[in-house]
Amino acid sequence: VYMSEGVNLSMMGTTVSGCWSSEGNGGGVYASGGTIQLTNSNIQACNATSGGGIFSDASYLTIISSIVQECSSNENGGGIYSISSENLIIEGTILSSSQSINGNGG
Repeated sequence: VYMSEGVNLSMMGTTVSGCWSSEGNGGGVYASGGTIQLTNSNIQACNATSGGGIFSDASYLTIISSIVQECSSNENGGGIYSISSENLIIEGTILSSSQSINGNGG
Protein backbone atom coordinates (compact mmCIF):
# COMPACT_ATOMS: atom_id res chain seq x y z
CA VAL A 1 0.00 0.00 0.00
CA TYR A 2 1.52 3.33 -1.09
CA MET A 3 0.12 6.60 0.25
CA SER A 4 1.48 10.00 -0.75
CA GLU A 5 1.09 13.48 0.68
CA GLY A 6 -2.41 14.82 1.21
CA VAL A 7 -4.14 11.42 1.12
CA ASN A 8 -6.30 10.09 3.94
CA LEU A 9 -6.51 6.31 4.16
CA SER A 10 -8.44 4.08 6.55
CA MET A 11 -7.85 0.32 6.55
CA MET A 12 -10.25 -1.81 8.61
CA GLY A 13 -10.10 -5.58 8.88
CA THR A 14 -7.38 -5.71 6.22
CA THR A 15 -4.48 -8.12 5.85
CA VAL A 16 -1.26 -7.10 4.08
CA SER A 17 0.99 -10.14 3.85
CA GLY A 18 4.16 -11.26 2.11
CA CYS A 19 4.94 -7.88 0.55
CA TRP A 20 8.38 -6.41 -0.02
CA SER A 21 10.18 -3.41 -1.37
CA SER A 22 13.50 -4.51 -2.85
CA GLU A 23 15.27 -1.14 -2.76
CA GLY A 24 12.94 1.10 -0.82
CA ASN A 25 10.99 1.56 2.36
CA GLY A 26 7.65 0.26 3.59
CA GLY A 27 7.30 -3.33 2.51
CA GLY A 28 3.64 -3.52 3.59
CA VAL A 29 2.55 0.11 3.98
CA TYR A 30 4.39 3.26 2.83
CA ALA A 31 2.98 6.59 4.04
CA SER A 32 4.56 9.93 3.18
CA GLY A 33 2.40 12.76 4.44
CA GLY A 34 -1.33 12.49 4.96
CA THR A 35 -3.28 10.47 7.50
CA ILE A 36 -3.47 6.71 7.84
CA GLN A 37 -5.47 4.63 10.30
CA LEU A 38 -5.21 0.86 10.63
CA THR A 39 -7.93 -0.82 12.70
CA ASN A 40 -8.28 -4.57 13.30
CA SER A 41 -5.71 -5.17 10.57
CA ASN A 42 -2.75 -7.51 10.12
CA ILE A 43 0.59 -6.55 8.60
CA GLN A 44 2.69 -9.69 8.38
CA ALA A 45 5.77 -11.17 6.72
CA CYS A 46 6.74 -7.96 4.90
CA ASN A 47 10.29 -6.76 4.16
CA ALA A 48 11.99 -3.51 3.10
CA THR A 49 15.17 -1.47 3.54
CA SER A 50 13.49 0.42 6.44
CA GLY A 51 10.03 -0.13 7.85
CA GLY A 52 9.53 -3.73 6.82
CA GLY A 53 5.88 -3.68 7.86
CA ILE A 54 5.08 0.05 7.95
CA PHE A 55 7.14 3.09 6.93
CA SER A 56 5.78 6.50 7.94
CA ASP A 57 7.39 9.83 7.06
CA ALA A 58 5.70 13.11 8.03
CA SER A 59 2.36 11.34 8.48
CA TYR A 60 -0.37 11.05 11.05
CA LEU A 61 -0.34 7.32 11.79
CA THR A 62 -2.81 5.54 14.08
CA ILE A 63 -2.75 1.77 14.63
CA ILE A 64 -5.59 0.32 16.73
CA SER A 65 -6.25 -3.32 17.68
CA SER A 66 -3.98 -4.62 14.94
CA ILE A 67 -1.07 -7.02 14.55
CA VAL A 68 2.34 -6.28 13.03
CA GLN A 69 4.36 -9.49 12.96
CA GLU A 70 7.17 -11.37 11.26
CA CYS A 71 8.35 -8.29 9.34
CA SER A 72 11.98 -7.41 8.71
CA SER A 73 14.17 -4.60 7.48
CA ASN A 74 17.75 -4.39 6.32
CA GLU A 75 18.30 -1.08 8.14
CA ASN A 76 15.78 0.36 10.64
CA GLY A 77 12.38 -0.64 11.99
CA GLY A 78 11.61 -4.24 11.17
CA GLY A 79 7.93 -3.84 12.10
CA ILE A 80 7.39 -0.06 12.08
CA TYR A 81 9.69 2.82 11.17
CA SER A 82 8.35 6.32 11.78
CA ILE A 83 10.40 9.44 11.03
CA SER A 84 9.39 13.07 11.14
CA SER A 85 5.87 11.98 11.91
CA GLU A 86 3.48 14.53 13.31
CA ASN A 87 1.58 12.00 15.32
CA LEU A 88 2.03 8.29 16.03
CA ILE A 89 -0.59 6.48 18.11
CA ILE A 90 -0.50 2.73 18.77
CA GLU A 91 -3.28 1.25 20.93
CA GLY A 92 -4.12 -2.38 21.71
CA THR A 93 -1.76 -3.59 19.01
CA ILE A 94 0.53 -6.63 19.01
CA LEU A 95 4.08 -6.12 17.70
CA SER A 96 5.65 -9.55 17.39
CA SER A 97 8.60 -11.43 15.88
CA SER A 98 9.92 -8.60 13.71
CA GLN A 99 13.59 -7.79 13.24
CA SER A 100 15.99 -5.22 11.91
CA ILE A 101 18.99 -7.01 10.48
CA ASN A 102 21.62 -4.22 10.40
CA GLY A 103 19.91 -1.35 12.20
CA ASN A 104 17.71 -0.36 15.08
CA GLY A 105 14.30 -1.49 16.29
CA GLY A 106 12.75 -4.85 15.59
